[in-house]
Amino acid sequence: MKIFRNSFFILFSFVILMTACEKETQREQIDMMAKDSYVIFDKSVLIFEDPEYLISTPLGYFIDELGNSYAYDYADYLSILDEVLLDADTRDSLNAADYFSEKKMTYILAHFLESGKCHILEKQHGKTVETIEMEIWGGSSAPLSGAGGRRFYIEGELFLETLDWIS
Repeated sequence: MKIFRNSFFILFSFVILMTACEKETQREQIDMMAKDSYVIFDKSVLIFEDPEYLISTPLGYFIDELGNSYAYDYADYLSILDEVLLDADTRDSLNAADYFSEKKMTYILAHFLESGKCHILEKQHGKTVETIEMEIWGGSSAPLSGAGGRRFYIEGELFLETLDWIS
């Protein structure tokens, strides 16, 4: 009986700690690019495509934002930038996945969604998604034991979740 009482107390304490330390999250609305027929889309970069959505950005925005979303390794950034610029000389449409690993693409996609500097086409109906929602989540039950990130919602449905920090 003593073991059961101790186990119950430990479990109860854990639940209380986890509940008390969870932060309430709010969704922020982000405006996306309203159309992809702007002159700046003369050359574009495909950031994401699946059966439901196609997400792209103008080449100029991609180059400008690349430094902001990929600034932790400057030498690698310059190498990729050179490659992108060389390819852009001969092609009108580039695919970001040609330059980055799948893991890095998740965070590049998240960066462009958060900044609103991309166009989202909902393929089934051929319509533009003009706004999305972003939720910053995270919690820490004790020092050095927590995690946090971002969730992106398109038309109310979870589209992408990132894990941005863990301790």
